[in-house]
Amino acid sequence: DGKVLDANPDLKAGQKVLVTARGFAKDAKVSAQLADSTAKFDDATANADGTVDKYAFTVPAEIADGDHTLTLSTPAAGSV
Repeated sequence: DGKVLDANPDLKAGQKVLVTARGFAKDAKVSAQLADSTAKFDDATANADGTVDKYAFTVPAEIADGDHTLTLSTPAAGSV
């Protein structure tokens, strides 16, 4: 719905959000991992400014309640 989330939002299984991450190299292939989850996510590509903009992320249905960290990273640049 276009709302900006807090740094540590309370999300529910199945909820969809758009994520923006900065600090990558131009055109870098960026992968997403969710801590404590075996779910697989689509890769993204950073734009000319090194930003992944509006990466579509859906909280996996099988995720356990609790705190989890979503990490976007490249093999060369590391995590953001």
